[in-house]
Amino acid sequence: MKRSWNAARLLRTVALGTLVVALVSCASFQGDIPLDLDDPQAIYISPRNQDGIQDEVILALDIPEMQGLRLAGWEVQIVSESGRDVFSYGEQNFKPTGLRGLLRRPPVVDPPESIRWGGTDYNGAWVEDGVYLLSVSAWDYSNNRGSSPDIRVVVDNTPPRATVVAPYTVFAPTGDGRQDVLELQHQDASSEDLWTAEIVTAEGTPVKSFRWSGLPQTAVWDGSGTDGTPAADGAYRYVLRSTDRAGNSFETTLDDIVLDRRSFAVNLTVSPLAFSPNGDGVQDTVEFTIRVDGREQLTDIGLLVKNARGVTVRTYPAEALTSGVVRFDGRDNTGRRLAEGVYNGELRAVYLNGYSPVVSSQPFELDVTSPQATVRASWTLFSPDGDGRRDTVTITQHSRETLDWYGVLSDQNGGIVREYHWVGRLGSFDWDGTDTRGEVVPDGAYRYTLTATDRAGNSAAFSVPRIVVDTRPTPVRVTPRRTSFNPAADAEYKAVEFDLATQVPDGVSRWGFAVIDEAGNEVMRHQPADIRTVAETITWDGSSPAGAAAEGLYFGRLEVEYEKGNLANEVTEYPVRLDRTPPAINVTMGQLPFQPVDDEARNTLRIAVSVSDPSGVRQWSAEILDPMGNRFRQIPSRSFRNGVFQWDGTSDSGEWVQSASDYTLAVHAEDSVGNRGSAEFSVPIDILVMRVGDRLQIVISSIYFKPFTADFTDVPAETRRTNLATLDRLAEILSRYRDHNIELEGHAVRVLWNRPESVWQNEENQTLMPLSTARARAIRAALVQRGVPAARMTTVGRGGWAPVVPHGDEQNRWKNRRVEFFLSQ
Repeated sequence: MKRSWNAARLLRTVALGTLVVALVSCASFQGDIPLDLDDPQAIYISPRNQDGIQDEVILALDIPEMQGLRLAGWEVQIVSESGRDVFSYGEQNFKPTGLRGLLRRPPVVDPPESIRWGGTDYNGAWVEDGVYLLSVSAWDYSNNRGSSPDIRVVVDNTPPRATVVAPYTVFAPTGDGRQDVLELQHQDASSEDLWTAEIVTAEGTPVKSFRWSGLPQTAVWDGSGTDGTPAADGAYRYVLRSTDRAGNSFETTLDDIVLDRRSFAVNLTVSPLAFSPNGDGVQDTVEFTIRVDGREQLTDIGLLVKNARGVTVRTYPAEALTSGVVRFDGRDNTGRRLAEGVYNGELRAVYLNGYSPVVSSQPFELDVTSPQATVRASWTLFSPDGDGRRDTVTITQHSRETLDWYGVLSDQNGGIVREYHWVGRLGSFDWDGTDTRGEVVPDGAYRYTLTATDRAGNSAAFSVPRIVVDTRPTPVRVTPRRTSFNPAADAEYKAVEFDLATQVPDGVSRWGFAVIDEAGNEVMRHQPADIRTVAETITWDGSSPAGAAAEGLYFGRLEVEYEKGNLANEVTEYPVRLDRTPPAINVTMGQLPFQPVDDEARNTLRIAVSVSDPSGVRQWSAEILDPMGNRFRQIPSRSFRNGVFQWDGTSDSGEWVQSASDYTLAVHAEDSVGNRGSAEFSVPIDILVMRVGDRLQIVISSIYFKPFTADFTDVPAETRRTNLATLDRLAEILSRYRDHNIELEGHAVRVLWNRPESVWQNEENQTLMPLSTARARAIRAALVQRGVPAARMTTVGRGGWAPVVPHGDEQNRWKNRRVEFFLSQ
């Protein structure tokens, strides 16, 4: 049913409401509403884990009762640090409207004694960890308001965190510097107000404790308890704990910590102590033997091979050592062969407790160099024949290495002849060519071999591959091909050849040839181009280093020295004469001057020739030369009977000698080595008186006149003496023919005989006729002076009209220049 109002009633109601309002207004609160909250600096909560510890914010709220204060509402608001609205809750009443609002008092809101926030948003979802601001506000019906300060609420649902790590969990505080302490490190740890840690036994008994604020530091446990006394060997745990401001708790444990002070025996040996990795199958490797206690406690083990400088050259990991024996082949990790030198093995073991023994083997030598030695024979050919020359061979041996050395002399078939042994230092020795029985071995080739093996297994052999024993005798012979020679002769005789012969032509080390004189002095020494091959022939031309050798007797001397030591000397059995002297020529003649014709008497000249030479005379001959040196008569040696020739004064053609002229006997000789010599002997010819019909004729061509004059005295002194002697002899001859008249004819040489007739006719008329007449007269006058009566002599000049040889015969035309004497009764 619809309510209806009258005017009177309405007026009463309004008036009553006005009164009430007035009354109420007189008793109301004015100002800021005071709010009292716990005011911590920050509140930490961890709502998400709902572990009942600091899961929500709980704050006591106190709004004091004040006169006239009628709360209309309150509100709790949570915003993020950036101001984002996160969550809010509260309570609010509203004042009635209209007349009811005027007549009825609004209800008072009673705020809670505490406010709570569980860390959720409007949707009931957990808010993210972070900082939030919580505030409380209240208001009344008169719009008076009050707000609390912002309370910082830290929502932290993340518990403390840390990871405990240790480089090892087994350690041995023995003071050896290896795992003496256990370092417990904390990784990825959060910074907290308090961290605590404990070392506890397996039964949980604390041994050592640690505390930190902020980040947990490294916990170092030296194996002692809190009181400093050493903890017993055994198993332990490490417990780390922390609770943060939000009530989040954290605990972690590191188990299996073992305190173990035990040590273990480790041994490494190597054998042999030298090797030669050369692939010959002899000591190519060394063998390491490994003995290790407590293998179950090992964490690592390795074998290193180091050189003398301590540099690791080869590494063997644990898996290579399982058998306890390692063979080292002398190569590095890349397979390359190592250099020679001294090495050693080093075994490194690491145990769980940190015990890390390092043991070394004895040093051993890598040696791929064979033993070194030098072996040399003083000579490789000798003759153990007792002549004092190369009767032994010296085997010189040298080595710096002290080893067992073995020497063997063997024949060509490998048969052992002599054996030698040296311990330590190598020595030299002489071999006298005998075997073990002391007998001289047969001639032939032998071999000497020296062997040794060093401690690394390297073997070496050194040899003199060929030592020849040769006891053959070595006679030599030198023979000249001629007994004399003449260096100045033709090729056939200018040198002497010596034939050289050796019974043993091989094995000559040097040879020499010399020419020696009778006193044994060397005159010439031949320098051979090939000192090992004896020449078959040596030619000596008579020269010496000082020049030409003197004449005399010489010998050839051959010296041959053999490689095997023999020295042969031989001198020619008979000497060789060096002969540069022509044969000696001796001549004796009968009465001189020689007058082959004296009127009707005929005479001969006895000529005796003797030719001698130490080298022997090959040939000789004689000849008569006219006064001009032209051959007049040839007398071969066969014409001599027992060295005597009777000359009748004629030429080869039967021509008589010229009166009062000096002819020459020339003897020519050649010895067996080509020395040629001549000797001349004067044969003066007396004046020949020859009968021509009923007259006697004397022809004289040996009176010499001054050219183109009749003067026979103004000539060289010797010629003048000859002229005068001839005239004296002529006068003497003519004195024997006192009853004969004498006609003197002068003759001359026609020089221009080959010119035109007019020319030579002119020569005859102008020169030769007057000259020949004057010369005949000059002779007549000279004879008169010598006692020949002038009345007996007449003169005539014939010029060149009566020559005895043609005027063109230049060799003999001197005979035309003459004076002829005709004697008649």
